[in-house]
Amino acid sequence: MIRSLPLHVRDITSFLFLIMVFLVSAAGAAPLGVPGLSATYRFKGDPQQRPQYERKNRLTVVELSTTLGSVTDFRGQPHQWFEIEFVKLNGQQFRLWLLLDRLPGEQPPNVARYVWSEPHWDRPLEYVHLKKGTALLPMMGLFSRGWPHGIKGVIDDEAGFPEQVRYLGYLFDRGAVRTDANVKIPDPKVLSLNPDFILFTIDAFRYH
Repeated sequence: MIRSLPLHVRDITSFLFLIMVFLVSAAGAAPLGVPGLSATYRFKGDPQQRPQYERKNRLTVVELSTTLGSVTDFRGQPHQWFEIEFVKLNGQQFRLWLLLDRLPGEQPPNVARYVWSEPHWDRPLEYVHLKKGTALLPMMGLFSRGWPHGIKGVIDDEAGFPEQVRYLGYLFDRGAVRTDANVKIPDPKVLSLNPDFILFTIDAFRYH
């Protein structure tokens, strides 16, 4: 028992226990991984081998960045921001902010907020389920089409980002990795929709 140990041994044991508790608490507080971790990926293929319309308008996604943001509470459960930014060959930048309780894996994550931004918009749009007050996701499947496949689990360090991901059906190779990235959550325009009356994807609901 600890009472039978010398004082300095008990002190060390207590100290190590406190460290363990702190680490466990920290891991639980950041369900996706360490805030500030970020990885940039580059398109592996040749843009000239893409369809004619895409080549003509330089629409190929050539760069993809994924970043872990801050942790926040949502309905009593820890959630964490995850930012996806991609750049097309023509220079256009698109961003998606997701507030998740976990990264995709054996169980799909709960998406508390979904904020989308396009280059010509004055403010990003946040899509909200009118009845539930939670994120309204694309009907075609966010995690089947719009997620960098390969990123999963918990990202505790730079090595947690895979060397290669598949995004929009194409391969991207990992480039630079950062530990000090800052995810700035925008002040979006909220668009509340009733999915019972939506017969197509939410991509049609944009600024006009």
